[in-house]
This record gives sequence, C-alpha cells and structure tokens, in this order.
Amino acid sequence: MLARASLALFSLFGSLALAQDPATSAPERPARAPEPGHIRTDKSGLVLPAGAIDPDELVDAVARFLGRSIVWTAAEHGKTPVEPFVMQKELALDAPGCEELLSQLVWSRGFALVPLHADKGVYEILLQGGPRQRDIAANASARTPDEVLRQPSLRMYVWTQIRIEHLEANAINNLHVLFGQSQGNGSPQMVIASLGSTLLLAGMQDQIAQMLRMVKASDRPPEQPRRTELELRVAALEKSLQELRRADVPPAIDPPSTPSSTSTSGGK
Repeated sequence: MLARASLALFSLFGSLALAQDPATSAPERPARAPEPGHIRTDKSGLVLPAGAIDPDELVDAVARFLGRSIVWTAAEHGKTPVEPFVMQKELALDAPGCEELLSQLVWSRGFALVPLHADKGVYEILLQGGPRQRDIAANASARTPDEVLRQPSLRMYVWTQIRIEHLEANAINNLHVLFGQSQGNGSPQMVIASLGSTLLLAGMQDQIAQMLRMVKASDRPPEQPRRTELELRVAALEKSLQELRRADVPPAIDPPSTPSSTSTSGGK
C-alpha cells in the first residue's frame, strides 16, 4: 500500500512539472493585427487612438474637427486599397498639428492634401502621380513667411515671398541647386525666383519652412574683419603714449596779478 501511494504521488508531481515547463507547454499564438481604434475629440483636441486607423475614418474625423470638407473620391483611391495607419500610442493634436499630420500621412501613401476652395473650407486629396497631379501645384495657397513657420511640417503646396537685404546672387544660385531639385513620386518641383531684393518661393510648405530658416540665418551684413593681435598691441601702445603725453604737459600757470595802484591826493 505504501509503495502504491508513493508511486501515485511521484506521478502527480511529474505531471505538474511537465505542465509548468515552458519547453513542453503549448506554443504561443501568433501576434494579432492591431485592433482598430476610435478617433475622439476632447479638451486636448483630436485624439488618435493606439492601433490601426482607417484612412477614410481619419480624413472624415479631421474634416469635422477642422470644420472643413475634404473630398476623397473613389477615382483617386478606389482602385488601390489604402493601408491603415498604425499608431503605437495615443496622440492628441490641436488644429494646426492635426492638419500637419493628415498632410504627412496621406503623403506617405502617395497622395497630397490640396485646397480646392480654401476660403470656403473645401479641400481634396489627390494622387501624386495621378491624372490630376498638376492641380497639386496649380492650387497653391499664398502664405506669409510667418504663416509658413507656424506650420513647419505641413505637406501642402504653397507659395510665399521674402525680402532679402544682404544675400548676393551667388548665394541665391546655391539655393536653386540645394532646393530646386525634383521631389520624386510625381510631386511638383520647388520653384525659386529672385526679383530684385525679393525672393519668391513655391513648393511644399515644410521645405519652404526650411529655406526660410536658412535665408533668415544667412541674410546678415558681412562681419567686420577681426583685428590681428599685433594691431591690438599697437593700438594699446598708442593709447598709452597719448596718456603719457597728456601727463607730461605742465599745468598752465596764471600770470601774477599786479596790484592796482591807488593814487592819493593831498591838499595843500
């Protein structure tokens, strides 16, 4: 009886050990695709959830949050399904940041955010290499340099102008070489034109923001040449010599005053 009880007890411990051994446990299930989240608005702005976000849902939510109408026709994206955007963490956006992020996300999928009637709040999303790709540049919005720098990550075709004071023609030509290259993916080319002291810029706003920073940092008067150490020593010696000469000059001596003669008259 004792031997049978011991054998049963060892069998029970062995089965428990096998159940806890990771090598003999059941294989883990493969990771599932991110669950789609729901976009919401609260006091922090438009909140994008962690997980997969449907592009159509994102466009609709941004349009409602900004008070706009964003047209995205099936002719532009219906032939090829657009992959969802996957966020690893929740993201809260204000109005300018919301517009910037939407423009960058649709650009990453081969599209561009384009103003159709900006004054009426109507925009559309066009395929970068599609039949209407020229409308991306043709519908460029006019922005001031300050407006461009307030949204330095906006991926939308705009144009602006800036007045230059100290940059030379060679520096402007270098800007043509640096920024005037094709952006690829059917996107329009950046245009730089100088009219006297005014520089006209047309292109994607995020790239124009980079150029404006460079121009403002470079458009300065030329620095005065630094004086050499020998020149500084000579100037110090001349200053010391002038001080010594002033110290050697005797003070001015006033001439002695002659006593005024008083005439006395005596009567006889």
